[in-house]
Amino acid sequence: MSEMSPVEELRAAAKVLLCAHRYPVQVLTDAEVEQLNATGRPLADCLECGSREDGQDVAAPLRGPLAAWLEEAAEDLAPATRAASDLARFGEEFAPVDLCNEPGSVRCALTFARLILGGRS
Repeated sequence: MSEMSPVEELRAAAKVLLCAHRYPVQVLTDAEVEQLNATGRPLADCLECGSREDGQDVAAPLRGPLAAWLEEAAEDLAPATRAASDLARFGEEFAPVDLCNEPGSVRCALTFARLILGGRS
């Protein structure tokens, strides 16, 4: 998978939290069965959200509010990313998150999104 932008990471994590998760039917080898039993993680990407992370580590009552927060952070970060790009053309360098209305919240949301997606924090 190609590298996602921070806005894409936020939206992908929100989608994982809200997804019903459908996986392709497949015949598993003995090694795959052992891996599935050991990790509890799907061996294929979800047909709905494209992720192998199922968001089940997050308590069910928290998934909706957390997904909404991630989406709000994405909405805050998207125009800030465009503004940072515009300013760079004039020789001004800013991290997009620093131009957000709620930079602390966006930083925290990115940390959660990356954890949900199974990547770096």
